Amino acid sequence: SWCGACRTEHEVLVELGRTLGVAKKIGMIGINYRDGTKAAERFLSERGAFPYPSAVDLDARTGVDFGVFGLPETFFVDSRGMIAARHIGPLTKPDAERYLRILENSK
Repeated sequence: SWCGACRTEHEVLVELGRTLGVAKKIGMIGINYRDGTKAAERFLSERGAFPYPSAVDLDARTGVDFGVFGLPETFFVDSRGMIAARHIGPLTKPDAERYLRILENSK
C-alpha cells in the first residue's frame, strides 16, 4: 500500500490474473512486502483485489529469501520451480508479454 511503483503496476497484475490466471495458463501469487495486513486489505479494497492469492510478508523473510532489494519486483517461475526471469520496477504490459514468452520457451 505504501509503495508508489507497486500501485502503478497493480492494474497490469490484475489483468494478467484475470486473463491468464483464471484460464489456468499461469499461476500467480502476490506478496505484500513490509506492509501490514490491514493496510494491504485496505489497498486491495480501494484498488481492486487480485484474482489470485495474496499474502503479507510481515517479517520480510520472503523478500530476504528471494534477494529483493527494490520494489516492486516480479519473479517469473517456470513449471519446475526455477526462476526464469526477474523484473525490478513496475511491470508494464509489454514487459509481462516478454517475460511470458521467456516462460513459454523454458518448457
